[in-house]
Amino acid sequence: MKKILSVLSLTVLLTSCTNPHLGDWVLYKSNERGIYSEPPKIKISKDSIKFKPWNYNSWDKYSYTLEDSKLNINETEIDFRIEEDTLILNESIKYIKAESKRAVELYGETNSDIKINLPKIESAKLIEYSKPEYGTYIRYGRRHDNGEFSLQLNDKYTGVGKLRDFVIDTREIKMGQQYRSQKHYLFCDKATKMRDLEKIFIAMSSVHERSILFVNEEKLIFNDSLAFNYKTHGLGLRMFSTDHISSYAREKLKYLNKEKEIIELYNHSFYYSTLSNLSKDYSNVISLVKNNVFFNGNKINKENLFELLKEDIKKQNSIIVLYDLESDYYHFLELLLTINSVYYNIREELSLKMYNKSLNSITKEELIEIKGQIPMRFLWDYSIPHFKSLIIKNKYFLDGKIKSLDSVLPSI
Repeated sequence: MKKILSVLSLTVLLTSCTNPHLGDWVLYKSNERGIYSEPPKIKISKDSIKFKPWNYNSWDKYSYTLEDSKLNINETEIDFRIEEDTLILNESIKYIKAESKRAVELYGETNSDIKINLPKIESAKLIEYSKPEYGTYIRYGRRHDNGEFSLQLNDKYTGVGKLRDFVIDTREIKMGQQYRSQKHYLFCDKATKMRDLEKIFIAMSSVHERSILFVNEEKLIFNDSLAFNYKTHGLGLRMFSTDHISSYAREKLKYLNKEKEIIELYNHSFYYSTLSNLSKDYSNVISLVKNNVFFNGNKINKENLFELLKEDIKKQNSIIVLYDLESDYYHFLELLLTINSVYYNIREELSLKMYNKSLNSITKEELIEIKGQIPMRFLWDYSIPHFKSLIIKNKYFLDGKIKSLDSVLPSI
């Protein structure tokens, strides 16, 4: 037995000497584009190379070849060399052995990564985003230690109640105590229940943070200048402001803040001016209930939304989009992407009519003109119980010509 163990140990030693690139590596020094462009961890075996993104605990696997100090992945050739415990790519990106002392100092000994299964909904209308210079990253998925769903902020598991302070603190640090709207990148597991996501919406919009990017997918791009970097694809929208008039929102915030006093950071004039611009006609209501889509209470296929909505959109009527608390994030995002694609297609038709060019080909000024004629006007961040509480307590949604909820919501 001792001889066998000795042989195995010798084999591992010889392999590590002849193939020093094998093993786990962590990012030590990035290129000038910023560390969020490259994967923080790489795992190299004889037959594959794996990359792990910053925002969720998942590995992308690729085949590779390594010849004459050239790493080839997806037909992209990357300069590759090793100095002691450091792997250097394109003379600018450095990784160090994961078990080294320096790696432990950089990343710690505990694994607080959150596991997120992104929706990855197929759509040609997704926007590609490079990593922003200014923004926050909100991650909601399964904890590494117990598999329970949790929020992760600054590499720590935390409750949603901490989110309000987090976005305020980040805003003040970045802007020097001066308010400015941030872009928030939401990495959320597709199985997340909307009851949990609603808490995130209420917490953020209650402190004026309304711009949010629903990340659908991150794609690893290989090229010979940066070596590789992640591109974020998703749907960017602005939430409708949470009102503090609503007892529903107030109770949710009180619960999230554990009965502590809620500081109101809310501009009422914005809310009323927004509501005053609702539809001239009755607004149609699209609702997501038990992951099924309903149009004014009738169950439909998402593919039918174009015909159902195109006249409303051309007339600039508002569209109300509601959800129940038991549906999941995947179907919620899928519905938003479908509605977004309807707007896109109608704008595309107008662009061809006005400029004889597709949306992708027109100038910035022409795009502004198109958006002015076909503005996106759908309210989406209300749950059905929240919306019901607004109509029962305050009649201003009825002033926006909303029909009786009994007539526009499914009876299930």
